[in-house]
Amino acid sequence: MKKIGIVLLALTLAGCATIERHIAAHILSNYVGVWTKEGATQTDLARDASTCVMKQKGSPFNEIVYRDCMEAAGWTLTPYRLK
Repeated sequence: MKKIGIVLLALTLAGCATIERHIAAHILSNYVGVWTKEGATQTDLARDASTCVMKQKGSPFNEIVYRDCMEAAGWTLTPYRLK
């Protein structure tokens, strides 16, 4: 299983023209951990994360809706503590 850090997700989202930078920062601040999915690549993570963010377009960002969307796409969030 490939582990893909949420930091990479935030950096990927921050670089996307269609996703606002404050949303990427919000995701990073609330989801310090690793999203994992068997056989997935960083591109898969970026695509699914973008889809889950865009589903909320026009509404205030809701981290529960985001997490539920990511989990429905087969991703698991493993939180970790920052030292």
